[in-house]
Amino acid sequence: MAVRCNYCSKERAPYQIHQVGTAGQAICDDCLEWHVHALDVLGGATPKGCQGCGKTWETMQAESPAVEVAVSVFVVPKDGIYQMLCSACSRPYVSKRADLYRGTEFGRKTLKL
Repeated sequence: MAVRCNYCSKERAPYQIHQVGTAGQAICDDCLEWHVHALDVLGGATPKGCQGCGKTWETMQAESPAVEVAVSVFVVPKDGIYQMLCSACSRPYVSKRADLYRGTEFGRKTLKL
């Protein structure tokens, strides 16, 4: 028997699923771990990578074209939890969800809202 995570849509064993709130939302251990880590990153921790494509922080740094170019990971509210996404993964999501960034400095400077 498996239960589907409402955030990554993967089927998981029931012991790997946590109920969120009273609406019956289910979050798996992996998504919950990423969410908690995203909150830690907002507090200054080093990112472990991108939740979207799965690249590690070390891989993203190695793929960076120059030492002077900073590797970016964005913490975004996605599907009701915080997720960490690299530039390539965040670009399509942010453009689809421009409504979240309207009236912010990021929306004005980056999305030209």
